[in-house]
Amino acid sequence: MILKKKTIFIFISSCLLFFVVAGIYTYRNLAFWLFLADPLPEHLNYVCTFAGSSDREPYSIELLKLFEEAIWVVNTNNSKFKKWACQKGIDSNRIIITPKCNSTLEEINSFREIINRIELESGSSNKPLIGFVSSPYHMRRISVLFTLSRNKYFQKGLFLPVPIERTNVSRDKLRSWWKDKHTRQVVRSEMEKMVGNIILKVPLIGDKIKELYYK
Repeated sequence: MILKKKTIFIFISSCLLFFVVAGIYTYRNLAFWLFLADPLPEHLNYVCTFAGSSDREPYSIELLKLFEEAIWVVNTNNSKFKKWACQKGIDSNRIIITPKCNSTLEEINSFREIINRIELESGSSNKPLIGFVSSPYHMRRISVLFTLSRNKYFQKGLFLPVPIERTNVSRDKLRSWWKDKHTRQVVRSEMEKMVGNIILKVPLIGDKIKELYYK
């Protein structure tokens, strides 16, 4: 009986130790987990750029010059955006500006609607490859929302953030993100938004929340 109790105690203690170690490891690597990035593909059909920091659009132009057949779907409030892009060498016929979006969730939905419309009108049976461009810390949340929003023409996506070397976040800060005030705020904000976005995508519950919010 004593041996059995000792065995149970050791087992429970080992489980608790495992979860504590796993929790600490996960917490320490949370910032790196948010910074999702895929390698550049051989081709892209669409480049979808999220509104935000000023480095996203110039990097998207680099991608559009690399993938000359890709259509640029972009969320921007700049009324002279197409003129600016043309000055940078991008044909305005390749640019589609989304209706006004107030959140990442709205941006994802808008990108999906635009791409679905184009693909349906073209009668294409292929599944287009979509590249998403945003800041590095933003990409994990985008990947979650994309997964929850997939349909026939909106299911093959790559996450192509602005290279971290071009941002104001250093890899050294990511290793101890909880010690740096700015990085800590970014990580916590992204995690809170991710949870909130996931809840909004839950059938019935999300619809009810939206109904109350927009009432």
